[in-house]
Amino acid sequence: MEQNYFYSEKAPLALKLSKTIRLLLIALFLVVVNATVKAQNSDIYESYAILSVNGGVNVYYDLQASTGNPDFQGVNLGTFYSGNTLILNGGQNKVYVCPIDDITSGNLYYRIYKILDTPPSFTNSIQFLDPVVDYPGAACSGAGKNQDWESKTAGINVLSSLTPGTYYLEVYTNADYKVSNVQQGIPHYANNGTLNYKAQFTVAANCVTGVSVIPITVVSVCVGDTAATLNATITTASGSGAANITYEWFSNTSNSTTGGVSVQGPITTTTATSISSYTPLTGAAGTLWYYCTVTNTDATCSGSYSTTPVEVVVNTPSIAPTSITGITTICSGDSTTLTLSGGSAGTGAMEEWFTGSCGGTSAGTATNSITVSPIATTTYYVRYSGSCNTTACASVTVTVEPTVGTPTTITISAGTDPSCQLTNGTTTTTYATTATNNTGFNWSLSNGAAGSIGATTGIMTWANGFSGTVDIQVTANGCNGPSAQVIRTVTVTPTVGTPTAITISAGTEPSCQLTNGTTTTTYATTATNNTGFN
Repeated sequence: MEQNYFYSEKAPLALKLSKTIRLLLIALFLVVVNATVKAQNSDIYESYAILSVNGGVNVYYDLQASTGNPDFQGVNLGTFYSGNTLILNGGQNKVYVCPIDDITSGNLYYRIYKILDTPPSFTNSIQFLDPVVDYPGAACSGAGKNQDWESKTAGINVLSSLTPGTYYLEVYTNADYKVSNVQQGIPHYANNGTLNYKAQFTVAANCVTGVSVIPITVVSVCVGDTAATLNATITTASGSGAANITYEWFSNTSNSTTGGVSVQGPITTTTATSISSYTPLTGAAGTLWYYCTVTNTDATCSGSYSTTPVEVVVNTPSIAPTSITGITTICSGDSTTLTLSGGSAGTGAMEEWFTGSCGGTSAGTATNSITVSPIATTTYYVRYSGSCNTTACASVTVTVEPTVGTPTTITISAGTDPSCQLTNGTTTTTYATTATNNTGFNWSLSNGAAGSIGATTGIMTWANGFSGTVDIQVTANGCNGPSAQVIRTVTVTPTVGTPTAITISAGTEPSCQLTNGTTTTTYATTATNNTGFN
């Protein structure tokens, strides 16, 4: 029931004041009652802050709630280094609403400050913009409803631009509402009785404290091939990657981390990084040492660190031989020296000799020449084999010729052997023979007075007036020749002389007619070179 209060302007001042005070008290009572009614018709019954740590999933932290979620109030969110993230993605209000009220919006307010600093004003907020979720509620004897007001993708990096230190993240939520379609000036709060909700976290400098490299042993590679990649891995205060550092790779002609020549970088990182890689060049043969130097560029860190130098040996590949030189036709039982020609031996390479095929039966190693005595025609192969490669082979065939045979008995193929002393000076005799595996014959005379004989033809021209004995001699040419000598002996009888005067060597010459029939007389004579008388 509405109650009216009246007073007279003529009333004493004290009376006027007492009436005024009564009216103010009544008005204040009505405001409190009205507020109580409003609070009963809608309010925040649970609230949450939503955070993601280092790229993890969203986690709902209890503000004005008591659930299985972690509590926000008083929690230590951890220690964060450069490159880490602490993302405030938003919050959530769970509200109840009776028919007379209407929730119109929701917000999460936040501020970030060092725990020993004066808290700044709440100037930052995240409005709950996700679609409102309605579901049945128990308010107003079941006539009301519950709602979820939320935002969970705000992406506020709490660590942005913070220097090392320990901080508070302080938050609260509110909900604007209407009563009987009239917007109320004071929203509902979930603010821990005006103390708000505070979580603590620490920002620390993630300084590099060392760097290592793999592989650490000698890396061998051939010219033009791809070398093993060198990987430098840092160690940090956080045990994970660090931002605000520079990597630079160097090569050196000695096993030292000073005086090197930059081959990659410097590369500055602004996001968390753990590894830097470099692949050495292999265009030229030689040995170099490679190392990586990592330098802190964070204002709160200092120092540079270098890896142990890694020796990288770039080896020279071999070039295949082009030919084999040496005598390539030999006699059975003889030897010949074969020499590799052309190509070049690469790093750690040696010559490899084979018979049968390239890579077949070994015939020698580590020499550019070999001396061989094959018993039959044989092909020889040679190649280089070393650290980088095994080349193709060069080859040569050594032909083995058989030993020449002894000539057969000398025969006459034209003319005759003279038996008597010649006087015309034009008589010739052609002698012949054969021998296995021969390449020709050598003819000669034991007695030069007999005439002359063709050394290769065996044609004998007899000397005028020669008489006596001569050996026709021949040997065969060929492998392991000349052969044993074969001879044919020719005897030429001298011309017979004119008999001397006939003499009587027995008896007499009869001067009278003989009658007895038994008288004999022996006559005699002589002649040079005679073989008898007629």
